[in-house]
Amino acid sequence: MDSDYVDEYVLLGFFFENQKPGTDKQRANFSETLFADYDDEIRTRAKEAGISLGKEARSIMAVLARMSPGNDTTAQAAAGVAAYRRFLGV
Repeated sequence: MDSDYVDEYVLLGFFFENQKPGTDKQRANFSETLFADYDDEIRTRAKEAGISLGKEARSIMAVLARMSPGNDTTAQAAAGVAAYRRFLGV
């Protein structure tokens, strides 16, 4: 397991997508999928933008990315980072 995403944010993302809380295993798998799909791109873009790379911030950006339209994970990660930047006002 590589994902260090915060459980509460993973729960939010899982519930948004599935309309149920899921089991511990389902949420762990979801967390791993988020991490695999988005974490490298989030780290790159957030670092370029000077945004904190803590696990809480990356968790939020990954869930935002997953909620973004389309299937292009690079574009979704960019949208998640952009939304978080707007929230921070940077």
